[in-house]
Amino acid sequence: ESKSHIAAVKEESSSATSQLSDEVTELRNAKQAAEESVTTLEGQLEAANISNTQLSDQVASLQNTNEDVAKQLRVKEAALEESKSHIAAVKEESSSATSQLSDEVTELRNAKQAAEESVTTLEGQLEAANISNTQLSDQV
Repeated sequence: ESKSHIAAVKEESSSATSQLSDEVTELRNAKQAAEESVTTLEGQLEAANISNTQLSDQVASLQNTNEDVAKQLRVKEAALEESKSHIAAVKEESSSATSQLSDEVTELRNAKQAAEESVTTLEGQLEAANISNTQLSDQV
């Protein structure tokens, strides 16, 4: 009986050992799969970090470009305002010059009119003097 009990315990122990060995194998396989998953996830995390760094660099570059464009826009807007001011001054100067020229043209027309009237008067006086001269010559 003792031998059969020992054999039964031995059999039970062997079965338990085999079962534990299977469980250890399963746990080792699960550990290996978990380690592979961790390695895969670490690779994905590294790739995501690299991508994030690249995107951050692109954002910084775009921000710098945006700032440069904004500066250029401010310079161009200032130049536009200066040009508008210059155009307004030139228009004002042109208007003043046009007005002055218009006044001078009016004065020249008036002077021409006066000169024409003087010429007409002088022609009349010349003709009268010629008639007078002719009459005096006839009398002499």
